[in-house]
Amino acid sequence: MSPIRARHIYRRKKRTLDGVNYSLGRAGKEKRMPKRFKDPIQVPTVVIDGLETVLEARETNMQDSRKVQAMATRLGYPEVVDWIEKHPHEYQEGIFRGFVVAQ
Repeated sequence: MSPIRARHIYRRKKRTLDGVNYSLGRAGKEKRMPKRFKDPIQVPTVVIDGLETVLEARETNMQDSRKVQAMATRLGYPEVVDWIEKHPHEYQEGIFRGFVVAQ
């Protein structure tokens, strides 16, 4: 049997155990939610307002935190600057996971 034919047959075999398809690396029919939709970052209302204003201005990429801080200052949201300086990791995570109002 040629190597190409052997690989083709091997790919078609499914490795299952108790309904789990290990050849695909995921469990059964269960769908996993992407991390970006889980656990959004909680921030104060003023910070969300400032971030939305900067986003609506469309003058900078939101991943560039220094430019976002400069625009927030220019637009009158010093709270955004303070929050980004105190929480740089949470800001970067929030860009991908989303922000919600802290309760």
